Amino acid sequence: MKILPLCVEDKELAYQLAFSLHPDLEKEAMTLALELNCPRKNVNRVLFANPSVFEKIVQDGSARPLWRNRDATNMFVDDVLGGDPDAQASKNCVQCGRFILQDDSHSPTCQFWRWVPPLVPITVTGGNNQALPHWFGIKHDKEHDNDNYRQEHIIEFLITEFRTIEGTHSAQHVESFGPAYSEKRRRALIKHYQGINVPASKEVARRRESDIEFLRKLDLDKDLP
Repeated sequence: MKILPLCVEDKELAYQLAFSLHPDLEKEAMTLALELNCPRKNVNRVLFANPSVFEKIVQDGSARPLWRNRDATNMFVDDVLGGDPDAQASKNCVQCGRFILQDDSHSPTCQFWRWVPPLVPITVTGGNNQALPHWFGIKHDKEHDNDNYRQEHIIEFLITEFRTIEGTHSAQHVESFGPAYSEKRRRALIKHYQGINVPASKEVARRRESDIEFLRKLDLDKDLP
């Protein structure tokens, strides 16, 4: 696999930026900062420090440039994706943020798009930051009141193989949930819900308990696709 010629310490962020701009996207630093939930000054530092990786495009009448990947950077991302030419249409799902491959004949949701293993952002680390299940879209607010829909999403979580950037805190967090289809992942998800100590309404608590009971009753050999 090719290696990006990075010249800064923020390699995790540089990789995330490369994926966000792949294959032919042009974005302002502020847009990238919002997408990656990262301070703009950090994004700018990485972009300006790596001219061999990212190309600056000056916009007429604007002091804020656009940024895009160099050709070699897109080749690197293609290698990470396995060399699949269909990866030219890769983007994130508009429902849950997972990394998917577009099928132009359908709407941009996981139900209709085929997807490659999602790349977990470096900001998904648990603790005071977003946890993996919440990033994946398993939530218990009033907009996620349908038990069947939520529990179908839980099954997807149990069978999904996640991609991470090696050596990052997010990689360690994902590893703590164990591999897809494993008992470790089932138990980790139950433990995660039992360990949430944020004050919740009775309805949120009910939904959470419903999902824990659902997980306990699952037969991993028979109930998972």
